[in-house]
Amino acid sequence: MTSIPDGSPWVAAAERIYGPLADAFGLRPARDACKTWWELASAHLAEVIANAQVAGVVAAATFDGMGRLTQRLERLQSEGQAISSPTALLRVGLSEFDGAMHAAMPGTSTACSCGQGRHFGTTDYAELSVPGGHIGTFVGGKAQAVLAPGIADWLEARNRPTKKPRR
Repeated sequence: MTSIPDGSPWVAAAERIYGPLADAFGLRPARDACKTWWELASAHLAEVIANAQVAGVVAAATFDGMGRLTQRLERLQSEGQAISSPTALLRVGLSEFDGAMHAAMPGTSTACSCGQGRHFGTTDYAELSVPGGHIGTFVGGKAQAVLAPGIADWLEARNRPTKKPRR
């Protein structure tokens, strides 16, 4: 049996005509269950669509990362450089895949300032651009040289001396 989603003129008319009768016979829980089912079905569909979109982006980034890795290995070979260990190969591979993911999802590498004032209690905001991809932000040498001093400078600029209580 196919049901008509809420918000349609048919549902409004049926609710107006049969709503009090359904309430009199104790059928309101069935109507509420039908409404809840439609809400859950639409939420599930949105989740499935979002998962498919993410899978598509990840697949594209993976293929791009494979291409980047291949190009980098060929460039290293043409320059006469060798990868000395499996760890070095893993590091090169992660670097290229990370760059591909960063390029595929640039919005994930910027700060979210949507909760300022409302959730965090302040509108004081600053962004610090750190070189490297998602992994490189924490383990890359350039990022480590920029990130820790940047955070320390930000905190120092906002450091307010506390007043000592009078005795």
